[in-house]
Amino acid sequence: MTVSAIAREAGTSVRALQVAFQRFKGTTPLNYLKTMRLEEARKALLADANFASISDVARNAGFTHMGRFSAAYYQAFGETPSDTIRKR
Repeated sequence: MTVSAIAREAGTSVRALQVAFQRFKGTTPLNYLKTMRLEEARKALLADANFASISDVARNAGFTHMGRFSAAYYQAFGETPSDTIRKR
């Protein structure tokens, strides 16, 4: 997903989309999307549902690089995905 694709779907310019996100969400469109994906992954890791692996959860949330997922997850939540599972 790209910013230009989001802007096209929203019927606006890339710059207008970026300004609106900064004004109303305090972040960029892609950072907002990443935050939503990280929250989705965290919810799945905290759920009682069975899943095959952390990498499956990450992929289902839209992450393809596990190292980057783990780093972003730690930055967002202050713990690793494995730590989150242990908290259940």
